[in-house]
Amino acid sequence: MKKLAAVTLCAVLAMTCLSAMADGLQDGTFEGTGNGYHGPVPVTVTLENGKITSIGIGENQETPGVADLIIEQQPQRIIDAQSWNVDAVTGATFTANAIKQGVRSALSQAGASDGMFDSVPEKELRDTEYETDIVVVGGGIAGLSAAIEAREAGAEVILVEKLGRVGGSSVLSGGNFYATGSSVNKEYENDPAAMAKYLMDRSEGLANEELITYYANHSGENVDWLISRLGTDYSTVTSVGYSPALRQHHSAARGAGLTVPAYNLCKDLGVTILLETAATGLITDEIGKVCGIHAKDAHGTVTISSKAVILASGGYDRSDELLAKYSPLGLHSVHTSANQNTGDGLVMAMNLGADTVFRGIVGGIQTINQWKYMEDGINLLVWFPTLFITDEGKRFVNESEWYTTVYDEMAKLDRPAYYWVFDSSTNPELCEEAVAQRYGVKADTVDELAQALQMDPETLKATVEQYNTAAVTGNDELFGRKDFAPLSDNGPYYAIHVLMATCDSIGGLVTNVNTEVLRDGQPIPGLYAAGEIANGQFFGNTYSSDGTMIGISTTFGRQAGIHAAQYISK
Repeated sequence: MKKLAAVTLCAVLAMTCLSAMADGLQDGTFEGTGNGYHGPVPVTVTLENGKITSIGIGENQETPGVADLIIEQQPQRIIDAQSWNVDAVTGATFTANAIKQGVRSALSQAGASDGMFDSVPEKELRDTEYETDIVVVGGGIAGLSAAIEAREAGAEVILVEKLGRVGGSSVLSGGNFYATGSSVNKEYENDPAAMAKYLMDRSEGLANEELITYYANHSGENVDWLISRLGTDYSTVTSVGYSPALRQHHSAARGAGLTVPAYNLCKDLGVTILLETAATGLITDEIGKVCGIHAKDAHGTVTISSKAVILASGGYDRSDELLAKYSPLGLHSVHTSANQNTGDGLVMAMNLGADTVFRGIVGGIQTINQWKYMEDGINLLVWFPTLFITDEGKRFVNESEWYTTVYDEMAKLDRPAYYWVFDSSTNPELCEEAVAQRYGVKADTVDELAQALQMDPETLKATVEQYNTAAVTGNDELFGRKDFAPLSDNGPYYAIHVLMATCDSIGGLVTNVNTEVLRDGQPIPGLYAAGEIANGQFFGNTYSSDGTMIGISTTFGRQAGIHAAQYISK
């Protein structure tokens, strides 16, 4: 891979190295601590002759797969600048800033006075150009899978990632894969036609049947590819959604079980990975073929000339403008997707006239603490459907419906607040923890609970009475819920505040089964897309099933790499 040019626009950083002769500064190894995303991050700093020579990061609870690259890069950035006051590596800024805090604390222990090691480094400005066969935009599982397949087909590959880490939204997910006929479940669930029918039925016939059929037919082999090629642990399967079929493959290491080994394999194969590099536009030649991208990094513009481009840059649920235009059901929600989910790649392709499909929806869930995984701590409470009420104290949905259906009803109603109401029979320890963290309230009676929530006590009492009667009689006249237990007649009661949250957007580019991006129904030469950026054809008016996005992203990410490599070989 040939680097064509690096034009320096300004002088290289000029910085002052502080010596051990400075008053009070000692050589040696010193300890400090910063506050990370999930708790303290211990740091050790070694000084020799007044310079920072090494930085170590101790045991911490930062998110695997998310914080790994930041923990690797942030210390070196500080050492190179001889300043703790460098930019935080993007993508896990809590972790990056915790390292900066820890280094600053350790330097203080070493006797560094105010003004020492805290200069803000100037950036080296330059324009950079690269040339390659295929450029992949986005480092989630779709982009990583595409890069692996293209590289193994013999193509030179550059992957650009907007954040300072790879993994996209995939690493933040549970890593689950919806599939049939894998080595894990083929003995009791091996019916691609039934899986395709289920997904088509869930989409109310709106999904692209050719794409759904291809996904179902190849889902099992793609699970096996993740197991055999990446070492992903998919040892258990369950049913999920509205089908009893055992198709939900659970990743023991969540999303990191896919993205971390995929990233390592990309490096082993010789894929060039440019982090903190945001794609800004597509390059076309005189006859309209896509032949590269424009991008930018911290130092200036980046131009990558290529023979094909694969867009795997994620969705747009972090863009209020795009949500309002294409997926208004996602407005007024918090977001658990990656920070780069602002629709950049989507807009780039739309600027070329690419075909799109949008249905106004998102992949929605409920959460309590938006900063934690959905299965962590108090967030586990959302998986125990009890009485669900609005800020007015009224039921509004069958609480046992699948989480995306419940989200859709929340979003359509768009009330200021929603609460799960628990008695002491269901996870009282988690309820107490939620109250202690100020995510809910506790009361001995329903009257007192209503007062704590500032809602009409008579309304809440009537709601509880209707809910309990429906549970006892098995006749829920409001929402048709079956087989559930009433709330206890005795307190305490807990009302836990529940947030609407998006984990991805739904809608985007129209592609064919070879992942070619279409314009007026015909492929745009040299342009491919996979993953969340092109997921609109797989769903109808709601998200079909947990695990489908990882399944679709892996299956069609691989397709994109294979077919882009075939395209350039011709």
